[in-house]
Amino acid sequence: MKSLAERDANDAIARLAEHVRTPLYGGAYALILSSVATSALGIVYWTLAARLYDPAQVGVNAAAISTMTFLSYLTQLNLAGALSRFIPTAGRSTSRLVARRTPASPPPGSRSTCCARPGCWHRCGAGSDGRSGRSAM
Repeated sequence: MKSLAERDANDAIARLAEHVRTPLYGGAYALILSSVATSALGIVYWTLAARLYDPAQVGVNAAAISTMTFLSYLTQLNLAGALSRFIPTAGRSTSRLVARRTPASPPPGSRSTCCARPGCWHRCGAGSDGRSGRSAM
């Protein structure tokens, strides 16, 4: 026979599992977990970068990442948010809605996506010195 404490613990676990299985709460917890994991990885990344590289180099790279992030947000024009608003109500025309939105984003070979790839700075106007189209060698 189980003790009262064991039954209460099992009931609590069952209620928690049922709570998480509710789509609204499960999705919310997944978003929270994703944000926490991304933040933790960011802290680890920048801590390692600060320890392993020259401060000037870390500063230039942080500015480059911030600029690319800003440009990506700017080029999206918040259309991703618009899609998440209208896709649930689009019904059978969901494919058409997504197909119309897709041309609004920059193509994969464009300058904004090129600058995000390692070793591609020369095409974006910045060389290995981070200032000009010429490399620092």
